[in-house]
Amino acid sequence: MSHCFNPSCPTPEDPENSAKSHCPHCGTALVVGDRFRNLKILSHSQFALTSEVVDIETKVKKILKVLVHNDSRAKTLFAQEAQILQDICHKGIPKIEPDGYFISQDTGWLLKRPCIVMEKIEGISLAQWLAQDVCHRLSNEQAHHWLMQLTEILEQLHTQSFFHRDLKPSNILLKPDGQLVLIDFGAAREITETYLSKVGGGQDLTCIGTPGYTPLEQMEGIALPQSDFFALGRTIVHLLTQSHPLELPKNAQTGELMWRNAAPEISKALADLIDELMAHLPGHRPANTQILQQRLERLLPKSQSSPLSRALPRFSLKALSLKPTFLNVQKSVPSFIHLRWAIPLLFSVGVLATITNRLLVSSPSVAKKTAVPVLCQNRSCINRDAVDNHCNPDVQTITSNVGNFQKSKNYLKAYKIELRYSKACQSTWARDESPAKSVHYVEDQSGKRYGTSIIPVDGSPNHYSDMGPGQGTKVRACAKPPNEKVTCTSFVEL
Repeated sequence: MSHCFNPSCPTPEDPENSAKSHCPHCGTALVVGDRFRNLKILSHSQFALTSEVVDIETKVKKILKVLVHNDSRAKTLFAQEAQILQDICHKGIPKIEPDGYFISQDTGWLLKRPCIVMEKIEGISLAQWLAQDVCHRLSNEQAHHWLMQLTEILEQLHTQSFFHRDLKPSNILLKPDGQLVLIDFGAAREITETYLSKVGGGQDLTCIGTPGYTPLEQMEGIALPQSDFFALGRTIVHLLTQSHPLELPKNAQTGELMWRNAAPEISKALADLIDELMAHLPGHRPANTQILQQRLERLLPKSQSSPLSRALPRFSLKALSLKPTFLNVQKSVPSFIHLRWAIPLLFSVGVLATITNRLLVSSPSVAKKTAVPVLCQNRSCINRDAVDNHCNPDVQTITSNVGNFQKSKNYLKAYKIELRYSKACQSTWARDESPAKSVHYVEDQSGKRYGTSIIPVDGSPNHYSDMGPGQGTKVRACAKPPNEKVTCTSFVEL
């Protein structure tokens, strides 16, 4: 049966539609682009209509989104969503063909409507997973695994300078093979110089998000990549407790969710990381997806982090039983001969496993890698901070400047900006104590910027721009308070 696309159609599910090309009730085409016939409407929001369609040529089912809101801003975001899906190729993001975005020329309601056709993901949303009759309880291992998957998906998005802005259970699909897929990129935002200048200038920006999952800075129109981490933490808590974040109690003093008693199976280390994801200030959350991935990898059990220990459980005494056929020994050989083979071999395997395990635990090189994350040497890395990477905690400020910005009698009268450098780690970054919404960065003599960041609250001393050029470069640190001129330190050669 064909379903009419028009939301205002009086009889959208007329059985006779299957044999027709246009809806007899409203005149809207029942086949989009002469190729995709509507099977059923999946959702209808103020921005888009989402349907399950079938490709008449290939008989393959797909998902079609049609833009409902017809203003220029909605069109821009819709086209941007299509571009994101085309640019990112990952198993956790729906695929879209190069011609998957088009403007419908069909008659009726579909005329001049932007459309996106994408891969249909088999599975259920995590919101549906929560609503099932069977009471689900995420284990510590499963929660960790899902966090790893979603962080990997966010890395694909953030690397392309986008952030999702609407991560929640209903926008995450669970495939039968256990793979998670992030959907609905209609709220995604690109991090551009124009966006940063608007934030730095205190201009109002569009607030997009879902109550309970959206952090304060995003509600105020200042979404950041770290805003996705807040939504990720709230989503995992919802899945663990089976309670919406708005239904959970909060600490009266800090405002933090009190959720741990509802998820006793979660380890303290993982619970601490989840709480860090939901920190009120963006600067108190992980700096980027790479840092978050490193933290998650360190929480992996040793049995999963060591290749040898992953292989050892596959062995058993049954697998090592030495039958005459296995050893190619003649059946006439007495059984005690097999015992003479088996005992030394079993003993040797045990000794080898013990020695290898001790070497893994006691080896200085292995221990060092476990305790100290390797600093990223790629200068395009988002985070090369010497302190966060534990390679040089005694970093010194090499130049600084105090601005003369005055907000009011009760607020910050001046701000401080510092340029820090670690020769041991080849790492450069800026540290600020600036008014809220200040934009700061490291800049070389050619004007190229590194690690642009935004101050979330007045005088935030722990929020800084990670990453900068290495030795042999003259750089300075700069900050631009809202509606004020840029103030910089002096240039210093690294």
